[in-house]
Amino acid sequence: MSQGLLPFKYEIEKREGGLTALGGVGLYLDLFRALKLGHILDSSIGIRDSDQGYADRQIGMLLILLNIVGGDCVEDLERLEQDDGFCRLWGKLDRHGKLAKRFRRKLQRKLPAASMS
Repeated sequence: MSQGLLPFKYEIEKREGGLTALGGVGLYLDLFRALKLGHILDSSIGIRDSDQGYADRQIGMLLILLNIVGGDCVEDLERLEQDDGFCRLWGKLDRHGKLAKRFRRKLQRKLPAASMS
């Protein structure tokens, strides 16, 4: 694209997916890690005490993020599920691949369903 008066240049992105308008969510994910929010949620909530399914930390952090990005209800999780970039950022929380081990079958979704939350 043509260069304007400002000191930046527009470039066309070559890949189709993996982008998100919610890029600032990454800062909150870093904050969650620094605060050890996952450990706090697991020890404070204590609803999910089995080794199967989504952990308290995953559901709790997702609901906090849903609130941060302006979600009105848990059904807005479906919109986040469609956002490839957000799902890539969300996947960074599972650094060691522990989430897939909590399910007997292969995960079909990237985020918990609204009925789960």
